[in-house]
Amino acid sequence: MSSSTTHALFERYHACWEARDPDRIAELHTPDAVFHLHAGQEPARGRDAIRDAAAETFKLVPDLAFTEVSLRVGDDFWVAQWKMSGTSAAGSPVDIDLVDFVVVEDGAVKEKHSYVDGVAMRAALTPPTADTAVPADTAVMADTANTAVTMVAAVPTATADTADTAP
Repeated sequence: MSSSTTHALFERYHACWEARDPDRIAELHTPDAVFHLHAGQEPARGRDAIRDAAAETFKLVPDLAFTEVSLRVGDDFWVAQWKMSGTSAAGSPVDIDLVDFVVVEDGAVKEKHSYVDGVAMRAALTPPTADTAVPADTAVMADTANTAVTMVAAVPTATADTADTAP
């Protein structure tokens, strides 16, 4: 395959994701393809499992959209950096960085490895509960490995009583 042929496959594949069409997504994979979202899940293997994984993604974020940040295409691969956006089924805004590494074989996707900002993904897909909701006046900081979220400190807000006495 040439890089122009791979780029054409990328365009068709991306159009399927934009259309939120799990059947067309699965059809563009080899029969033994692997789709792996590297966020703690097991890889989806084969077209049926890939179709199911894509359909589940669209259930979690029904209006999922992708903004291309960068793209590199070779004869048998592409690497794309994205900004994913939308609203989760839980009602939270989705704003997640994503990088896809895709291996192409015989004109189809053989492997798709997707790497996401895990903290942003958990925040978008986990509905807040009374036990886990962070008060609006609390600062939140993620560690550099994107493996944990830690409440740092309550941030005081000015009130009418304290606004005049603040230095």
